[in-house]
Amino acid sequence: MNKAAEPIDNVIPEESNSPYPGLSEKMTRAELSQRLKDAVAKDQTELLESLFCFMLVNEYTPEQINQELDYIRANNPAIQNSLIRWSEEPTGKKKLRIAGKAAFIGVVIHYSNKSFVPAIKAIEQFNAFGDAPHEFAEAIDELEIRSWLGLLNHELENQVPLKNIMRQLEALRLKHIWSKDLAVFAIPVTTAFFREQANEKLLDGDFTGTYRDLEQALRLPENDKSATYQAYADCIVRQVNDPLFRSRAITADLEKLSAKMEYLHDVDFWTPELDIGRFHLKNMMGEI
Repeated sequence: MNKAAEPIDNVIPEESNSPYPGLSEKMTRAELSQRLKDAVAKDQTELLESLFCFMLVNEYTPEQINQELDYIRANNPAIQNSLIRWSEEPTGKKKLRIAGKAAFIGVVIHYSNKSFVPAIKAIEQFNAFGDAPHEFAEAIDELEIRSWLGLLNHELENQVPLKNIMRQLEALRLKHIWSKDLAVFAIPVTTAFFREQANEKLLDGDFTGTYRDLEQALRLPENDKSATYQAYADCIVRQVNDPLFRSRAITADLEKLSAKMEYLHDVDFWTPELDIGRFHLKNMMGEI
């Protein structure tokens, strides 16, 4: 039976030091929802905090708490700020063993407002308390993944250096904060990072390093590999036309380069520049 759906008796004695003064222990969920709507309409922040304290003490579920937070967000978003401050203050909550569940409220509000960094900090606070039931921990795990995805996508859109994003992804993997969605996000970011590294090496004339980075990118299951194929083709053409390479290349070097051209041909990627490069390569190999 859902404890929050029925009147709650004898959870906290009705005394003046009640954690939610003025609220009846026998208040039903329907009555609570109505009181919450009144508090939201009248900007009664102290009453709102008492109502959430009542919910946490009386074992309302994450889903039920989310429903009330959705109502607040839709009808008086400004009042969320006081609720965030309340959720972050552990005084009095540790004794009631609701500090973690209170932090959960802050996480939900921050995430819903796309404030991903504060959401992640609130998750750290939630984990530090360690007093929340399993169902709250499961909800937090999902919110943690979503918050990191939101933050990383925001950083990507704002052109944060790829090496910084890669460091964060690696740190998440080491902490076992991972999911299918994060893996899907990581694939194009990682291939773009390898292309970026390869381009820097190509500018320095480091063909071996360039191929190595691009081949790492090609091994990843990216849906559209055309950008990496193009970078690979550019490196091949650059090497074929490099005076130093042309003067020092031995047969084995030319055969390796020919194999790289054939690889692109096999994956059905070709450019006019590669046609010209293949002509020069065949000439160097004595086939023309």
